[in-house]
Amino acid sequence: MYKGTSKGLTSCILDMGSYKPNSKIYLSALTHLNLEPHQCAMVAAHIHDRRASATHGMKTMFVHQPREHNAPNDVKSNSSGGEVDVYVESFVDIANLLAEAKGATA
Repeated sequence: MYKGTSKGLTSCILDMGSYKPNSKIYLSALTHLNLEPHQCAMVAAHIHDRRASATHGMKTMFVHQPREHNAPNDVKSNSSGGEVDVYVESFVDIANLLAEAKGATA
């Protein structure tokens, strides 16, 4: 297990015999990573994945991907009347937010 890396999370999900948005995925990932829901965020392009993870107490993040087929254009953060905790324009923005939260710079 590579806790804290995308490889670890991906490996964890592939070994569970199920797919998002099945609750088993989110609960098993939390167990395998030994993390509480409030310590995790689901970054997803599909609203049903974000909704499912939120029901388990995980934070939700949306990365705007205008080149993705059928990419939604109407996603907003909770503070702007939407249903995701964090809306960003790039994965670099996520890295910067995480670094800022830890008191560092990316």
